[in-house]
Amino acid sequence: MTAIGDFMRTNPATRPIVRARIARALRGLVLVRGWRSVVNRFVPAHSAPFIIRDRDTVFAGDIGSFVDRQVYLFGGYEAAFIQRFIAAIPIDRRRTILDIGANVGTHSLAFARVFKTVHAFEPNPMLWDQLERNMGLNGLANVRLHKIGLADRDTELTLHLIDKPNFGLGTFSTIEQYDLPLRPVAKCTVRHGASYLAQIGAERVDAVKIDVQGFEPEVLRGLRDVLRRDRPILWCEIGGGTAAKIATVADLSELIPFEFRSFQFIGESKWLLNSCRLQEQRGKLPRGDFLVVPK
Repeated sequence: MTAIGDFMRTNPATRPIVRARIARALRGLVLVRGWRSVVNRFVPAHSAPFIIRDRDTVFAGDIGSFVDRQVYLFGGYEAAFIQRFIAAIPIDRRRTILDIGANVGTHSLAFARVFKTVHAFEPNPMLWDQLERNMGLNGLANVRLHKIGLADRDTELTLHLIDKPNFGLGTFSTIEQYDLPLRPVAKCTVRHGASYLAQIGAERVDAVKIDVQGFEPEVLRGLRDVLRRDRPILWCEIGGGTAAKIATVADLSELIPFEFRSFQFIGESKWLLNSCRLQEQRGKLPRGDFLVVPK
């Protein structure tokens, strides 16, 4: 009631912030069907730095950024997918994970709670400060930030973005996959995946999460020797840029050197509640996030 009272007394300039605080106080309703749509209409887009705590995790961000907005208003970003992914990994295989495309650290923060070592790869210099800050706020010494991209060769590549407040959309792909045109923003260092992991003395890789906006095939090719040796469980996004290269399970098989089963993360609503399930895919791969499990 205090937050609502504050809202009634505020002037129009401060109402977006108060609205955001009200929505955050009610974030436990995120599993209710349609709640995200209600909140996104109720809380207009605006910039406001914040530091919050959700359970045992501290997160710093700006509500004007897409991923940060999800964390502030709903208590997490892709939280249901993260839980499904971790649950699929046997407890005795939770030593080393690669978070390729770490963004601002939402996934690395969750991985660090259950894995011995997290190698977070993020080539976008506009994300480094926030990523390092979030690891520092949580005192996570088991997360190693690598300020490079992984690929199938050592090189320098141009990072592209669009004019939206979401640096996580940065891509090395030149395929037009968004609703706005790509524009070059930075030159980034990219390393051959398997060679780089050998150079830093990385231990056996138990799991890999790849979200690199259309550059997934190059990442998988560079990790081929590691994948063949360690047979990790994979979480791989197939978005607009990737769908042009990986359209079927057969295409994915060309990149992953072991037999596997592939499952798509499916967000669905049952009655009044949202949930997440896994649906096996054997032929054509729709756009989405996929769990790849060795047979």
